[in-house]
Formats: sequence, C-alpha cells, structure tokens
Amino acid sequence: MNMPFDFLSFSLDSFLIMLSWLFLAISFFPWGKLFSKIMGIKIKGTNGLIVNIWLGFSFCIFVFLIYHLFLPINVYASSLFYIPSFIYFFIKYWKKIPSFIKSLGWSKILIIILTLFAASTIAIQLPSNGDTGLYHLNTIRWENEYPIIKGLGCLNRRLAFNMSFFLYSASLNFYPFLKDYAFHVSNTFLYALFFVGLFLRGSIIDLIIIALYFIIPMPYHWMNSPTPDIASTIIQIIAFRYFIDTIYYKTDDSERSSNIAFVAILTAILITVKLSNAVFVFVLGLVT
Repeated sequence: MNMPFDFLSFSLDSFLIMLSWLFLAISFFPWGKLFSKIMGIKIKGTNGLIVNIWLGFSFCIFVFLIYHLFLPINVYASSLFYIPSFIYFFIKYWKKIPSFIKSLGWSKILIIILTLFAASTIAIQLPSNGDTGLYHLNTIRWENEYPIIKGLGCLNRRLAFNMSFFLYSASLNFYPFLKDYAFHVSNTFLYALFFVGLFLRGSIIDLIIIALYFIIPMPYHWMNSPTPDIASTIIQIIAFRYFIDTIYYKTDDSERSSNIAFVAILTAILITVKLSNAVFVFVLGLVT
C-alpha cells in the first residue's frame, strides 16, 4: 500500500537540510578567514566570501587529518571545530548580514533559494550510489568510533582507503547523536557552495559551468551519497575556474598570487580526497 505524500514533512526535511548548509557555511567562514590571513590570500567582495568558505572547508580537512591520528571524529571533535567559529561569526559579522543580503538583490536570492530547495529534495533521500552501502558508510562509522589504526595500510587497498573526505563526512554526524546525517549533507553542501559561488560571479562562463555540471558523467542524483567522486568533481571544477582567472584574465600581482595560492590549497586537498587527482594537479601546476 502506497503511503500518502506528506508535503509538510517533505518541506520541513528540505528546510532542515538547507539550514545545515547555512550552518556549515557560517562555521567554515571564520576558519577560512584565519587561513587566508596566514596564507596571504586577499580576494575581495563576494568572491572573497566564497573563497573563505572553501578555505574553511580545506582547513577542516587539514585539522581532522591530524586529529584523527589520535582520536575518533565524534561529537567532541565536531563541536570543538564548528561551534566556536559559528558563535564567533555572529559576534563579529552579524551587523553586516542585512547589507550583504540587500547587495545581492531579491531576484538573485529567490533563484538561489529555489535552486537549493530543489537540491535539498535530493539530499533528503536515501543514497542510490552502490558504493555507499558497500564501504562509504562503514568507513565513516569507523572514523566516528576509532582513530587511525597505524601500520595496517598493507591489508587494504591504496593508502588503506584513508580518503580525507570521509573525515569531513564523519564530522557531520555529530556521532553518536546523529549517526546517519553525513550522507544527506556532505556532498550536497559542496554542491550548494559550488552553485552559489559561480552564480554570484555571474559571468557567461560561470553560468555555462553550472549548466555543464548536469551533463558530466557523475550523476547529479549521487549528491546525497558521501562519495569522494562527487566532492572530487566539484573541487576540480572550482580549482579550474580560478585557474582560468589566473591564466587568462588581467589581474594585478596581488590578486594573481592570491588566486594561485587558493588553487594550490584546493588542489592539495583534492589529492587527499582522491589520489587519482594527482595527475590533474600535476598538469595544472605545470601550466601555472
């Protein structure tokens, strides 16, 4: 017997997913701001806002790679990373939020909300990627419960399958309270950041990239799976977009060096997300 469609519950679940994305963006931004100061990255305006969130995500990967050498990625690790930066953001930047919203314009905000709502309807569903049940969720659960087991790499496949993306996913479970939340949020947040960043840039090439994302071999409906393949694809596209800025557009030396540093950080993270990206990164480095 088919259950009746509950639009209210459906909408509430989608709304909660979107709130989770907002929470992550807010939590990543202060870390990214700190990281950009350390690395000397100065990108202004809306681009700078999105870049700092990407840098915060990269910093998250870096922190949890070190943390997981000694301790599992559970609610304590997640709270230590996400909660202080979330609180700091509102203490430091809450007065700037209304002016930022006003600067975007209601038409852009409406398009963003409708697009992200559509993406959230995929995020709330169960994963359709076969590998998720095969090893993604098992790996994430292991990282929720145990630190790295040193010296056992030879018993598994390449690099003992220690893909850094699973650490980020594990941090979203807030284990043991939210045991199965990561697959709803991990890749869909990256897609939301990917879409909003390119849409706000607003050039023809950015809109083309957004459109092309839907016809690349990686299925759009895999977004709700914590697969490194989706994350790898999205980070590749973002890195290549800023690489294009560095190579083909006239910018001052400061902006060019900032773009190069940002691309270097993204590509470094990219290799830890999926080792096969080493070839892509090597070619990008040669051309740069």
